[in-house]
Amino acid sequence: MKFDIETILSVTHGKLLTSISNIYAILNYLLDDNLFTHQLPRASQFCKEFILAEHPELKKWDNYSQYVSTETWKEYLGKAKRMFGSKLEISKVPANTWGYKNPIEELQKMVKHVDKHEP
Repeated sequence: MKFDIETILSVTHGKLLTSISNIYAILNYLLDDNLFTHQLPRASQFCKEFILAEHPELKKWDNYSQYVSTETWKEYLGKAKRMFGSKLEISKVPANTWGYKNPIEELQKMVKHVDKHEP
């Protein structure tokens, strides 16, 4: 399936260049899952390696990602589209590689972990 470059780079480089609904769409597609908000960082980190393996040219974005800010994102998004095109075909992650976790149980563990670190 093809996805916008801003969605792909948001996953691979961790700076939000698109709507959160597009992040849900790509990650749910890649993982055959129905993710909750608190699962997006883990899912993004997991999918990043698969996307970069399929499209190693996206690693060139490392040179520019550090300069993307709330003031410059449109300029750099234009640069990304010139470098990579506006859309790329992205394959699903191989079946049974994603570490599915019950979203409610995962959130409970996250909250317990935070509670342990508070004074």
